[in-house]
Amino acid sequence: MYSFFVTFASGGLKHRKEFILRVYQEESGERGRKEFAVLKALKERNLPVPTAYCFEEDNKVLRARKTFYGHGENCGQKCVILLER
Repeated sequence: MYSFFVTFASGGLKHRKEFILRVYQEESGERGRKEFAVLKALKERNLPVPTAYCFEEDNKVLRARKTFYGHGENCGQKCVILLER
């Protein structure tokens, strides 16, 4: 799991949000797929859970197969979930 901040400007104001990137070390994406679906369903019912932005099994967008945020960890072909904390 990785935590990072994103700072951006919108409407003339600076905003800062914290995100969590969960990387699953399993070969199958089943656990991540289930967690993502549950988080989305709970959020749609206005329950207080983190916003799940994306689930990725093939790492094409987030490129988790490469070195991750300078930590030197090779994540391989694992699935990931991006959450807002």
